[in-house]
Amino acid sequence: MKEDTPFRIAFCVLCHKYTPVLAELVHQLDAPGNGLFIHVDGKADIGAFAALGKTGRVCFVEPRTKVYWGGFGMVESTLRLFSATRDGGFRYVVLISGVYLVWGATPCRYTLPKRYVRYSGKPMPGDGSSFRPIRPSPPKRPTGYAGGGSAPTNRPSPAACCGSP
Repeated sequence: MKEDTPFRIAFCVLCHKYTPVLAELVHQLDAPGNGLFIHVDGKADIGAFAALGKTGRVCFVEPRTKVYWGGFGMVESTLRLFSATRDGGFRYVVLISGVYLVWGATPCRYTLPKRYVRYSGKPMPGDGSSFRPIRPSPPKRPTGYAGGGSAPTNRPSPAACCGSP
C-alpha cells in the first residue's frame, strides 16, 4: 500500500454498518497519497462492505473485533487500525467514524503540511508543489473588542427580555 508521495496521510475508519454515508466518505478520501484503513465491527456482515474494497487504497483490518458500547472492543479495534498503518510511511494518521462525513481529504492535504512546517520547523518533504492552497485562508478572528472586552451578541440583554426589577 506504499505509494511514492512525499506527504502521506492514513485515514482510519471505525464502522459498524454499511451506509451511503460510509460509501461517500470512502469516495472522498480515496486519493493519491492517502491510505484508507477500515475496521468493521465483528458483529456486522462483512459481505455488505465488498463494494468499498474495489480500489487499491482500501484495506480492511483483520481480525475484526466485536465492539460493544463502553467496552474495550473500541480501544482494541483502534489499536489494530493504528498497527495496520505502521509500515505505510504515513506522516499523519487520522481516526474517524464511518457514520459521519468529514471536512474532506482535500483540505487535509493542504492544512497538515503547513502545520508540519509550522510546528516542526523543518521543511516539508518533497518540493511541496502539490500542496498549494486552492483558496485563501479565512480571515483571523479579532481578539479584542473596543466596547468593553466581551464579544458582541445578537441576543437581547436579560433586562430587555424580562423587564427591570
